[in-house]
Amino acid sequence: MNIEEVILFSDSTIALAWINSPLHQLKPFERNRVSKIQSLTETHQWRHISSTENTADIISRNADPSDLKNLNLWWTGLTILIEETNNNFSSSEIKMDSFEKKLYSAEHKQLHTNKLVLSSDSDFITQILSLSNNFQKLIRIHSLFLRFLYNCKNKEKKSGSISVEEFQPAKKYLVKTIQ
Repeated sequence: MNIEEVILFSDSTIALAWINSPLHQLKPFERNRVSKIQSLTETHQWRHISSTENTADIISRNADPSDLKNLNLWWTGLTILIEETNNNFSSSEIKMDSFEKKLYSAEHKQLHTNKLVLSSDSDFITQILSLSNNFQKLIRIHSLFLRFLYNCKNKEKKSGSISVEEFQPAKKYLVKTIQ
């Protein structure tokens, strides 16, 4: 099989705008993820698809499995893939205009500020994940954090190398939260 062209679809205009942006304009969290995407793909390969046409979203919208047998989109996929040849795809380069950038930046800063005031598991895990792409390193970081909490609460202080018993809860928490 000779693959002539790969076309990638996303229903997120924000993600597409990030992919089409220079890395230096992005915040570290986005930059880390987008740099990997940009290293593996070309920006002209990406197309926007509405969420209603996104076959991958059918299951995430809690579709009942019994309804799938009557759902044409599930069985045939995008009509644009059937009706058009690869040469007819129009590039859908999505960029944020200056107003959208200011709005996004303000929203991002507001969320960041809220993270400092209000903490939730997803905010905490996002902050930990932004520290490194190495899972073992993330486990060590979280283990040290749990040790710090333990040492703050107890008279008996733990020190030295992190034990297997300290690694397990950290690993379990990270895996559970990421899923």
